[in-house]
Amino acid sequence: MRAPHALRLLLVGAALISSLTIATPVHAEDGEIIETTGSNVAGEVYLDGGRPRFNFSNVGNCPGTMPAGASCYVEVRFVWRCTEAWCVADDVSKWYRVPAGQDWFRASICADGSNRWHVDSRLHWTYPSVHTVEFWGESEFNAALNAYFLIAKTIFDVNLGVGAKISGGTRMNRISASNAVSTYGRIASSFGALAGPSSC
Repeated sequence: MRAPHALRLLLVGAALISSLTIATPVHAEDGEIIETTGSNVAGEVYLDGGRPRFNFSNVGNCPGTMPAGASCYVEVRFVWRCTEAWCVADDVSKWYRVPAGQDWFRASICADGSNRWHVDSRLHWTYPSVHTVEFWGESEFNAALNAYFLIAKTIFDVNLGVGAKISGGTRMNRISASNAVSTYGRIASSFGALAGPSSC
């Protein structure tokens, strides 16, 4: 038996509303744009298909209180050093923007031999005009290095009084610009050297 016309319209409308809800950007209720926990061991770099990868909790959008036109996102870079005696300096990748809501990031480079890996993170903010913004962070424990690192997590727009600060946290930067980045922190490291392929 076919459903009555009115009922079919109601079902179609409900499906449309559901799809629009799913497409709405996610905002952190507490204003945090990044966290350091994930489905893998928090803060660990490991190999995935021969490439270094790490997991974390990434909202990757401005808090809902931020004005239209503001952009907030997480950037990461990979840092590595080979284990041979002649390796005395780090290699460093470019900064990569992590898509909003993506709770992992994998480098585009192959591990290529035995290397110790790290990941640095920072927050990036843009706005059509110059505003004063503050980047706030918290110290997070890096188990692989047995040390704490200050990680930027929130952005506060001083001009408009919106965004988020961290109670008990640290103000890392205060910048007047239309394009600003926070100080970076070491969000993840490998437990020892990882041996990977030269091509992948």
